[in-house]
Amino acid sequence: MNNIILVGMPCSGKTTVGKVLAERKKAEYIDTDQYIIASASKSIEKIFSEHGEEYFRQMERSVILDIIAKLENSVVSTGGGMPVKSNNMELLKKSGTVIYLKTTIKNLSDRLDRKNRPLFKDPDAISTLESLLNSRSSIYEKADIIIECNDDTPHEICEKIIMSINSINTHF
Repeated sequence: MNNIILVGMPCSGKTTVGKVLAERKKAEYIDTDQYIIASASKSIEKIFSEHGEEYFRQMERSVILDIIAKLENSVVSTGGGMPVKSNNMELLKKSGTVIYLKTTIKNLSDRLDRKNRPLFKDPDAISTLESLLNSRSSIYEKADIIIECNDDTPHEICEKIIMSINSINTHF
């Protein structure tokens, strides 16, 4: 199995789906946000407040270059902004099959936990979500596979992912 790399907006289900998919495929699971938290010994919110977003994005890029590019047979959940900076999406695609978990603004806002999301601190978080989605969607849509996952369970999304990957693999 090649690496499977999940991208998408915050609250799109990358972590939950990633864990289920890794278990199903008997693969190693890596959550890049959790990796950064462990490496920095700080929450993402604290990294943002002490060092700024650009510093955090540099940390994400280091994770791609130092960790993801060297993985095999793993499932990786990325932070929502990871694919957007520089040529990160291209680097991710070289490291595995990139899958965009696409969902609606309504589903994203229903799942949003504002207290743990530094980019969504303002009271008008839905406008922030819409703005972010508008600015990021063209990058996310460069993924190898786009999975619509609005009302599906994590297990149903995993089935869609596996079927899509199998379909791609039979065409080569």
